[in-house]
Amino acid sequence: MTIHQLAKQLNISPEKLEKESLRAFLLTRLGEVEAKRHKILKRYIVESASDWDDKAKAGKRREEGYQGVVDYFNLDSLDADKEEIVKQLLSFS
Repeated sequence: MTIHQLAKQLNISPEKLEKESLRAFLLTRLGEVEAKRHKILKRYIVESASDWDDKAKAGKRREEGYQGVVDYFNLDSLDADKEEIVKQLLSFS
């Protein structure tokens, strides 16, 4: 089924269907990113990779071994993903 066929069945324009589909996809992806971030944030009691950096520099965080390094870089990547998704969502407004 094509976007045009589905839009016709739903009685909306193909452009609106495409826009709403992209928005729904981004919201779903944002939820996935937030869930992964929350798991890491809770484990290390930080608010972001930047917060992790600040606490490490202030001596309030110590390295957590290999897994801690992996989690730090994953968190940094997830923070960037979240920022990009939010930026894309705001472009729909």
